[in-house]
Amino acid sequence: MAEAVGLVGSIVGIVGFAGQLAQGSNFLFDFFKDLTDAPNDVRKLLEELKFLESLITSIQSSFSGHDQDLEQALKVCCTCIGELVDLIKANEPADNLRQRQKAWKQFSVALKRTKFSKHLGNLERAKLMLLLSWMKIMRNVYAENSESLQATQLSISDLSLAYQTALAASIKTQTTVEQIQQAVSGLASTSASMAQMTTETYSLVGSLPNDTRQIQNATDKIEGAAQKLVAETLSLRPKLLEEVSREMEQTISKTLQTHLRINPNRNANKIHRKCASKHRSRIIQSSGNHQLDSSQRSPPCLKQLDPPVISRSPSDRWIKETSVETRQELTKGTIFGTLVMATATVAYFRQRSEQSSDSEVDRKHVSHTTVTLLPASWLFSKGAVLKVQTSKLFDRTNKQSCSQFNLSTVNIRPPTAKIFKACRSHDLDAIRRLFDECKASPYDVDDDGRNLLGYVFLGARFTNTKLQRSPILHLARLSRVVDYLLNQGVDTGTLDMHYYTPVMLFISCWFQSGGSISKHEDHFQYLLNKLLRNAKSDPFSRSDARIGVNRKAQYCPLEFPGLDFSDTLPLAGLNSLIRQEEWPLSWDPGNLYEFCDAAHYPWLMRGNEKHGPEREHVSFWVTCTASEIKAYLEAKSDLLSELLKHNRLLDTRCACHLENCVNLAIHKGAEVIALLSEHDYYRGSAPWLRHRTKKLILVQAYMLKVIKLLLILGSTQLANRTVLENFSEHAADHNARTFNVWNKALKEASLELQALNRPYSSIIQTYLYDISQRDENHENCKGKSGVTRSPVMGVGRDYYKEGQQSSSETRIEDPASGPFQAMAMDSTNVVEQHDSGEDDSAGWETDESDLTDSAWETEEEWEEGYKLESAVDRVPLDDHNPDLEDTKRHTCSAAIKDYDEEYWSHVYDRIKGSNMDSTPASDPKGKLERITGIVGTFVSAFV
Repeated sequence: MAEAVGLVGSIVGIVGFAGQLAQGSNFLFDFFKDLTDAPNDVRKLLEELKFLESLITSIQSSFSGHDQDLEQALKVCCTCIGELVDLIKANEPADNLRQRQKAWKQFSVALKRTKFSKHLGNLERAKLMLLLSWMKIMRNVYAENSESLQATQLSISDLSLAYQTALAASIKTQTTVEQIQQAVSGLASTSASMAQMTTETYSLVGSLPNDTRQIQNATDKIEGAAQKLVAETLSLRPKLLEEVSREMEQTISKTLQTHLRINPNRNANKIHRKCASKHRSRIIQSSGNHQLDSSQRSPPCLKQLDPPVISRSPSDRWIKETSVETRQELTKGTIFGTLVMATATVAYFRQRSEQSSDSEVDRKHVSHTTVTLLPASWLFSKGAVLKVQTSKLFDRTNKQSCSQFNLSTVNIRPPTAKIFKACRSHDLDAIRRLFDECKASPYDVDDDGRNLLGYVFLGARFTNTKLQRSPILHLARLSRVVDYLLNQGVDTGTLDMHYYTPVMLFISCWFQSGGSISKHEDHFQYLLNKLLRNAKSDPFSRSDARIGVNRKAQYCPLEFPGLDFSDTLPLAGLNSLIRQEEWPLSWDPGNLYEFCDAAHYPWLMRGNEKHGPEREHVSFWVTCTASEIKAYLEAKSDLLSELLKHNRLLDTRCACHLENCVNLAIHKGAEVIALLSEHDYYRGSAPWLRHRTKKLILVQAYMLKVIKLLLILGSTQLANRTVLENFSEHAADHNARTFNVWNKALKEASLELQALNRPYSSIIQTYLYDISQRDENHENCKGKSGVTRSPVMGVGRDYYKEGQQSSSETRIEDPASGPFQAMAMDSTNVVEQHDSGEDDSAGWETDESDLTDSAWETEEEWEEGYKLESAVDRVPLDDHNPDLEDTKRHTCSAAIKDYDEEYWSHVYDRIKGSNMDSTPASDPKGKLERITGIVGTFVSAFV
């Protein structure tokens, strides 16, 4: 073991010694190599010094200024050069030395190689500092030269412009001089002729020197006045011509713009859509005929409702038939910007005369394609909007097509720009200052395409939210800001990437302000009309509007441009939007179905509702007070009257819509009447029903008004004996009250049509006369019990008759002993109808017995006020509800809490099974045609 350790130690010692020898040999090799290269290093230093000398000389010759960095670099160079010069002089071999001394010198230089390398590095750094300083100076000189060059170029362009202006002025002056010379020559000839006349006058009146002097004086005055008049005429002529041309150009331009914008958008409403609840057999029969005759398109207007308006020829009025809009967002929300392509295809038709048929109708398809490119504000400051409008006119002879292109640019600014902040805060002074300083323009938009007016109304909207829906403050200030921006040319119809236009934001912020509409309707009307007049494109984006009425009798936007479902719309604001003619709203035909339906179905149901909207409908009529019901029905009828008064529901001119709406009004009203009349469903005491008599009067008054409006509006289509017979059978299939309402509506509509000299009133009068000659007992008009028939809209009488045999056991006798008597529709009158005598002790209730003040808190009052009629059959007592004798359940104070779920549950299934769809059905073929038209429009636009 010890021997092995010694052997390893000897090997390690030998290896270390060999390494030392190798290191020493390498050092000697490098030393002798440096010894031979020492003169070369000295030469390199000399060459570096010569280069540095030339550089410093060039800097000295070309630079005469003062720069601290350059001065510092020169000082460092001087220091390095001095040290190197001393070192080189000390080690430079002289020529007179011997060979041995020169070798020793080289040997000493080799020993000082590290020192030389250090000085050489210092020299390199000094040279680099000098070069950097010189480059900085040269860059500054280059920048100054560039600025001077640009200034020189601007001066040259200004001089060129001044030269051109001077040249044009000289040409104009030369022309003016020529005109003056011509005028002077003409004046000289005139003066010569006048002098000749004066000479002749002298010769003629030589005998009369006094008269001659007077004539000469008069001639001199006339000559001076003529010269003055000619000079004034020549000076005023260019100004007058320029003023006349400018006025004519402005007048013609405004007239053409107004005509081209307004003419194709008049009466821009929807035309025919198929009804969803139409019977399948009728759909199959009418599937081959999609064209409408002239009587279906243009029924007479409601003259008793319409204000005096200027009539227009049918050949000048384009009516919107269909409208389809597609919007494709290619890139949205990226860091590079937004690219959106939107296409809207609108179909119009126009009658050539009042008596035109289907073959005498012109059609036009207008396609609007808009491509909007909005780069990010950090990428580009400009955006582009390309608009392509393609029109295809199908007249009696051929097809005409034309296209228009419009490319405009916008300035893209970040949302934090000063102009947007000023608009949001309504700071008119700041807005004017930015426009005067050219830091803002009417074409400024943010990254989402929202312009300046959008930020103005967005600020008003935030203000209303912050003030908890308080009225809009400082209306005068807002009006001034809007007026200024409109005068600058800001468009009110620009659609941003959030599908809002400034007009939509204005409507939204105003409606969210609470009660400001009723207090400041004039301000709303003024601002709305001003915004619509200055809109260059459709501010409502060709969107349909649909309104609903909630339980509190408030108007809620189901579909409305710029509004959410949670907003409410005052009637005054809605009337302003309905009456405006600049850009008429396109109203969905579902509005007609909504306002003809007396039932109440909520649009948004809670998830825990067991029976869905049917329970809400029943509880609404059972628990609400008469005043709430009255407000609800009046809200529907008022808006329906306003829409029909201004002909905003053009789709109602289709016969199927009118017939379906009359059937819907009859059916839903009859359901409510049956609901209010059948609370004697059990043999014992029925569940309490609030203000029953008043509600019956209100719902019948509502049905009367709606049916009468529809009969007058659709007198062209509905004044048909078969159609009227179907309506009568439909009403008779329900109950006697419904049939009374239908008869009274028919009589009043006939009288109003007769007063309007309509030829259709005679058909209705003949039909009423035939009805009066029928059997006095009116067996065909008896009311039904329990289960009410639920015919589908648009079918004939055969459908209503089916199932009568199966339900004969549930039919009852009519409570009236003779012909049906007209029911009083005024809610202040007393309902005076009598029972048939089947149960003498059970009389009809009166309106006085159903007052809120009495409340029927005692059992005696309840027994007296709720003597039930025999309008429905009585069935055996339901074993599932044994507590019907509890009178505490029938108090007014416990109306909502005391809602009898078990009792009314039998009504839910019946209503659900008899529901009539109140929305128009989709037309697959029409959709396919519209999609094909859109594709064809794209191809034609790009070709």
